[in-house]
Amino acid sequence: WGNNVLSGMADMVENEPMKITIACNDKQPKKVNVSDGSATFKMIAKGLMELEMSSTKKGKADWRVEF
Repeated sequence: WGNNVLSGMADMVENEPMKITIACNDKQPKKVNVSDGSATFKMIAKGLMELEMSSTKKGKADWRVEF
């Protein structure tokens, strides 16, 4: 976590979506991405977002959420 960016690494399974629930702590997510695949987000409750990622390859992928 730094400069309004939360980031990490995920071990992806080929063609299997992965979801991560994140507490936004009064910040509004603006943009999400993953290094090798696609990513979307949605707000699921007040102050909680769900990051969904998928990849056509298995292996490690870097993800980030910009607030």
